Amino acid sequence: MSLLLAHVRMYMQFVMRILKEANIHHILAVFLKLLWKILFSVMFTVGAALATLFGISYATYGGLGITLYVVCCALLSLVISLIMFVLKNRELFDHNPQYDRKLMVDSLKQELRNFLSRKEFNDVERFGGAISRVLWLCGEYKSRVELGKMVFEAATHLNHHNTRAKVLIDDIGWTYITLDKKDLAIQNISKGIELAQDNALWKLVVKGHRHLAGIHMLNTAVEKNRTEALRNLGLASNTIEKINGPQIVGEMSAGIEYAYSEYYYQTGDHPQALTRCKKARSDYNKSNDSEREVKTFSQMGKIFLAEREYENAKHEFMIGLGKAESTGRYEEIIKNHMGLFICYDAENDPTNSRAHFIKCEEYLRDLDVQLYGWNQIIETYKSKKEYIRR
Repeated sequence: MSLLLAHVRMYMQFVMRILKEANIHHILAVFLKLLWKILFSVMFTVGAALATLFGISYATYGGLGITLYVVCCALLSLVISLIMFVLKNRELFDHNPQYDRKLMVDSLKQELRNFLSRKEFNDVERFGGAISRVLWLCGEYKSRVELGKMVFEAATHLNHHNTRAKVLIDDIGWTYITLDKKDLAIQNISKGIELAQDNALWKLVVKGHRHLAGIHMLNTAVEKNRTEALRNLGLASNTIEKINGPQIVGEMSAGIEYAYSEYYYQTGDHPQALTRCKKARSDYNKSNDSEREVKTFSQMGKIFLAEREYENAKHEFMIGLGKAESTGRYEEIIKNHMGLFICYDAENDPTNSRAHFIKCEEYLRDLDVQLYGWNQIIETYKSKKEYIRR
């Protein structure tokens, strides 16, 4: 009996782990399966008990003896069914970092709400600002906007204009683009630029205009968008002259070169796009900015892919994939896997193309990311998905 109770305790711990780590859809799926197994266990117990009760004398064993017999049958069948359940669903024991990250992010958001309610505005600004970049790199875009709004509220109470402008331009404004909310993005970024200009925060002005250029580059087929993209890139370039500090200037210049590379790619000038991308990589490298340098590899691979230079494209995507995995940039991991999938598919290499396709699907299933500037590649990817699944 003690052995049976030990097994029951073990499986209760298993259930509690599932509740802690899984999302709601996973929980429902698990417990529907578990309920079915328990129902089977009960039916088995009742059948076994009824079948054997005829061979047990009430006069010999008494009511207590028969009751204990039925209970033992129930526990035994329950343990058997739970063992079968675990063996058939071993993947539920696997560690899933996606769940851990979401639990951590939810906990952080709740802590910041608590800070706000207690009017501990300095703590909200300090902690919220520190994890904003991490949320961006991890693809937690909705949470980044939520935390950004809390930080903006705290900075408003503290009258910290730098933080307010930064949050409007980056944490809220630019992140809205990943959530497909273009109007809200432009509205917040424009307010942030105005606030930054009023307070001589030139680095944020540059970043704001660069972001606006990026938004207008989402549809360069429209002439007005091309004009606005170039106008904002020009304003960003001119504002750099007002920034002090070579490190910051290098970072800002790299970002503008990268933006120009995307503009020329979108407008079909691939040689110019390649030149600008190489300059951006060089500037990021000089600034020791490996987190941002990594995106130049998928960018250059994308340009080579447009020129059907598959070997050069694969070279860039492979390096970019390694760097993206080492820096934890999930959107870059997806871009490089997608690029490699298309390269290998174009070279009629089904083994490698399928391997990268599967990796792509895994990340896209777990993350809600927007791959801007990759429309053509995404369309090619989607058109081949059903073929690859066969």
